[in-house]
Amino acid sequence: MRIVNLPAIRPRRPAWNKGRIVGQKRPLLPKHVWAISRFCPAVDPRFSYRGEDVVQTLEAVCAAVGRPKSIRVDNGSEFISRDLDLWAYRHGITLDFSRPGKPTDNAFIEAFNSKFRQECLSAQRFLTLADARERMEAWRRF
Repeated sequence: MRIVNLPAIRPRRPAWNKGRIVGQKRPLLPKHVWAISRFCPAVDPRFSYRGEDVVQTLEAVCAAVGRPKSIRVDNGSEFISRDLDLWAYRHGITLDFSRPGKPTDNAFIEAFNSKFRQECLSAQRFLTLADARERMEAWRRF
């Protein structure tokens, strides 16, 4: 999961996968992964993540790489929020929810979670949230 460059040719509006990792004594960590190239445009650690935080992160990502046609999400409270639903509706983006208890519906993000946990979260200790952001961003760009 070390691909950081967008492919030379990519679909006009690809789908995104979104999921989250929650670990003991670690920040809540929603991630954004392109389904086609597996490019990760953002890793945004926080101690709590609300729908408006997801919208804020998506706005920043969309400004940098463009808007997707659809976003595949799990059923976490931050993804079923009214804020995200209204944002997606305003921008003509379809939210594709995975079935509860079916992680295979979102296999790309599950594979990314595994790699991310193994290569970044388990390999390091974070002293502060700012330290976590810095190290995770360095890992993402590697």
